[in-house]
Amino acid sequence: MDDVLICVPVRPTHPHVDLSTQMAIDALQWNGRMDVLYLGSVGDKPHAADLADKFTRARHVALMCNYDALLIVEADMLPPVDVLERLAEGDCDIAYGTYCSRRGNHAWLVTQSAQDIGHLEYFDKATLRGGGWIETQGIGTGCTLIHREALQTIAFRGDEWTPDWYLAQDAVSLGLKQMHNLDVLCGHRINEREVVYPDPAAQELHRIDSHPHAWRLSGQYQVADGQRIGFSNGSIAEGGAAVSLADDVALRMFRSGTI
Repeated sequence: MDDVLICVPVRPTHPHVDLSTQMAIDALQWNGRMDVLYLGSVGDKPHAADLADKFTRARHVALMCNYDALLIVEADMLPPVDVLERLAEGDCDIAYGTYCSRRGNHAWLVTQSAQDIGHLEYFDKATLRGGGWIETQGIGTGCTLIHREALQTIAFRGDEWTPDWYLAQDAVSLGLKQMHNLDVLCGHRINEREVVYPDPAAQELHRIDSHPHAWRLSGQYQVADGQRIGFSNGSIAEGGAAVSLADDVALRMFRSGTI
């Protein structure tokens, strides 16, 4: 596998993409070709249908442009820098990074069975703590690598249920092998300040980290302590001040450590 298309389905409302996600994608390691496709909404569709439409468009580009695989990274995920290298090692058709639900008790989205839609069967804690590769029935497309042969046979859909449910079920029906790498631990944003990570060493199998630089690509940004920003109108913003910036300007300033 050499050529990979990364699909980031952006949110239809502000903030569209988590800046931490943007930076994580920029830092990904891969020896082959790696292109990133940010996909916005077309029309006013319900959430599940909107997400399925984005995945479908990404699938079309991946197949028409002869990519070997499609990596989905959702807009609130923080994958590790080697996620692509490690997921590519899996002996499977669909490989999942491991992450927690944003809600409830932050269960790992690693399912033993997803055949009864709306109801999941999870693995026990001992199995999850064991690490390594484990054959699963998917659920959760937050960080998912789909090989070309699988892309050719599946179709994304969404109605009252989101596309990850149907992907998991269709993969089983089509005889596609799904696996999670329990050592590829991805962050999942809870709010503007906190990210939940799977943590095998924790009693409840997760931890919540504070990410002070979790500002978004749209909206307001906070100037770092000790920094000053001068604007063309003569105003100056100092450390702690919240400022509104265009996306491209904000991204450059974030990378330089100014905000």
